[in-house]
Amino acid sequence: MSSGSASRQSLLTVGLSSLAVDIIGLGMHGSWTALALARMGVSRLRLWDHDSVEQGNLETQAYNHYQLGMLKVGALMETINSLVSLPPTLDGKYECYEGQPLLPIVVSCVDTFETRRLLATRAMHDSCQLFIETRSGGHTLLAHAFEPTEANVQHYLDNFFPPEVASRPCGATGSIAVGFAAASLVASLLSQWKGGDGVVINEHEIVLGLSHRVTLWSMPATTVEAAVS
Repeated sequence: MSSGSASRQSLLTVGLSSLAVDIIGLGMHGSWTALALARMGVSRLRLWDHDSVEQGNLETQAYNHYQLGMLKVGALMETINSLVSLPPTLDGKYECYEGQPLLPIVVSCVDTFETRRLLATRAMHDSCQLFIETRSGGHTLLAHAFEPTEANVQHYLDNFFPPEVASRPCGATGSIAVGFAAASLVASLLSQWKGGDGVVINEHEIVLGLSHRVTLWSMPATTVEAAVS
């Protein structure tokens, strides 16, 4: 690859080296997202998870068989340090999230709706700059991204937690392709946002299958749709 080509690619990640990001939940979405952001040059990642690597995680998550039994946080930090030539500052939180102060950017990949609500509310109280949540079911991936102001958080709480599911665990269905797509989507959002340049995408939906459709809602309201078969 020529130096000119490398320079053109580096333009896509300019501005990310100053970002500090919490990734909370290191399963199918969070583990691949952590790897993607580390490779893109985010300067600080704080990784949260209290679970250990299990056999069932190897099909969809960014762990290796020799890491079975390790805590996910330690296993993922080990992988990042081995794969990234200039790894970010890595902090590990080997515990459940229970309302602790957050970094300026929050990526919510936890497996309960109760914790998702708690994270959004805490992000508002901590005056975080950007809140991103990903969730999936089967071959469908949905992401919300917004500045966690009082109005935005209230809209999120009022519209994306139907009473019949608000107290349940999140679904665990999906393939490794959904994990890759989640990481790509979060990385793309941060590349567009770049520390608060006014571009905040409110909601993305991706359906993985023979036909792919992506609809973007932005503020102010503009809709762009693309279908590829």
